[in-house]
Amino acid sequence: MDVLTLSFSIVIYDACREDIECFFTSLIKSICHTNQSYKRVNAVILLIDNSPQAENRSMLEKIKENVEATLTEAQVDVISGHGNIGFGAGHNLCIERIESNFHFVLNSDLLFEQDVVTQALDYLGHGKNSETVLVAPKLTNFDGSIQYGIKSYPSLMVLMLRLIGSDFLSKLFETQLYRYEERAKVALEQEAPAQIISGCFMLFRTSAFKALGGFDERFFLYFEDFDLSLRAHNFGNVVYNPKLSVAHFGGGAGKKGWKHINLFIRSAAIFFRKHGWKWF
Repeated sequence: MDVLTLSFSIVIYDACREDIECFFTSLIKSICHTNQSYKRVNAVILLIDNSPQAENRSMLEKIKENVEATLTEAQVDVISGHGNIGFGAGHNLCIERIESNFHFVLNSDLLFEQDVVTQALDYLGHGKNSETVLVAPKLTNFDGSIQYGIKSYPSLMVLMLRLIGSDFLSKLFETQLYRYEERAKVALEQEAPAQIISGCFMLFRTSAFKALGGFDERFFLYFEDFDLSLRAHNFGNVVYNPKLSVAHFGGGAGKKGWKHINLFIRSAAIFFRKHGWKWF
């Protein structure tokens, strides 16, 4: 059986050490689980340090040592010194470095179910589902409740509702939000085509990720995943696969202060100018 190589890029900015350690503990367990099923799997893990703090580099170097000590077949590289260049641009730093079969674009605020990487290879490995170029997992909150990580094409109204975060308005426009968040698809717990997927976890065929040129770096933060998802449809199928399950703590630009609200609005404008405006 041919060797399968997996690559993982994780952009880290101002993250809590405890959270990062929990993330890597779960990722390592998932890779180890895969090595029990797939005897010839190599892993390349790229830690992209967007943080300005020098001490972040030493923390990531320590994580590198721990991961390589546990996963003897893994190669871990820390990429730093470039400053906070944005989420997409950070992930793009890995494009010339990876020669893998499959590439995971990840946030560091995730917890992996043990079988996630195994399920990924069961789905895509050794020529399976060859028309699929991008896969989204089932996302849950840390309490087990569902997050809606796949989306339909957004309207400006829906995005404003999400940004405001009003329970009253969300109830008033529940039908529009229901369609936008693809709740009917998610509720079925079945594989389904997806139009847009969350950037916190994107599983690519590496050849497709490279052909796409990675993320559009005009998006500093927010909507870079929407843009990349839509462009990926030009190369093959984009699929939601609930057999891959991860917990995610994040999102909610409107709850993070004016800086994030400003970034959200600016990126939304870039997105709609590029892909077309939808008002309602």
